[in-house]
Amino acid sequence: MTMALAVIVGAAHGRSTHAIVLYEAALGLGMALGPLVGGTLGTISWRTPFLGTAIMMAIAATTVALFVKPLPKPKPVPLTAGFAALRHRPLLLWSSASLLYNFTIICMLAYAPHALTGAAAASGADYTSLTLGLVFFGWGTALAVCSLALPGPMIRYFGLVPAILIALALMAAMMTVLALNTHSMVMVMTGIIILGGLQGMSNTMFTEAALNATDVPRNIASSAFSGFRFFGGAMFPLVSAPLITLWGAPGPFWGSLIVLTAALVIVATGFRVLPNSPLQRGRIFTRVASSAPAHTHSPGA
Repeated sequence: MTMALAVIVGAAHGRSTHAIVLYEAALGLGMALGPLVGGTLGTISWRTPFLGTAIMMAIAATTVALFVKPLPKPKPVPLTAGFAALRHRPLLLWSSASLLYNFTIICMLAYAPHALTGAAAASGADYTSLTLGLVFFGWGTALAVCSLALPGPMIRYFGLVPAILIALALMAAMMTVLALNTHSMVMVMTGIIILGGLQGMSNTMFTEAALNATDVPRNIASSAFSGFRFFGGAMFPLVSAPLITLWGAPGPFWGSLIVLTAALVIVATGFRVLPNSPLQRGRIFTRVASSAPAHTHSPGA
């Protein structure tokens, strides 16, 4: 995933915003179809989803080999270039906040299916691998559609930083709803799908923010950002069991609420290190600034 983003941004020829949106939308579409195909194949045998994945990987490799033109060979960079890029405070800010936010992505992928199983048992509802596939088809579809359609209007209207703060706050609210309703299958299903939309929107905005935060070459910035944020996903399996022991079934959702709150604090308190760019300001900010009374001074002031 890290290499794919770096290559796509490198091939965009200055149109990195379009590349990021299409990358995140394609990622979401794959995440939508994966659970549906996997759930369908899983009704045949537990082995068939792995066979289906192997076939899709073969198709992807063949597609790259046949249709992707070789890119110009980039200048050699040291292996430490990605780590060195994180010395830039704006990139480190977005990478750190995204590390915490990525915790919630893995919470959805790794724990939400277990929560759905528990909610189905508590509700007395029928539950199969196809049910799981359909729910996460909804999650992935919301991820794809919202990553494509919502970031642009949100950034234009609110500005980049406020838009990300709004998305993080909405995700925190939905995690609270899930934590309080782990006994309800309808609420868990609805919460998973809504969070897919919010996470898709956030994916695009976080990537856009990180790659426009510094003058570091885009391929290096994207690899540093992606590699760093995946540590957030690595954190989740380590702490999920203690969270369940501490708070029961809602534990991972409460944990996600905590890390989202930490991400909110990081962005809200650290945004001053970001470059002063029109991307940071939306229509609301512009209208407020333009309506502020002008201060006049006498020549002798």
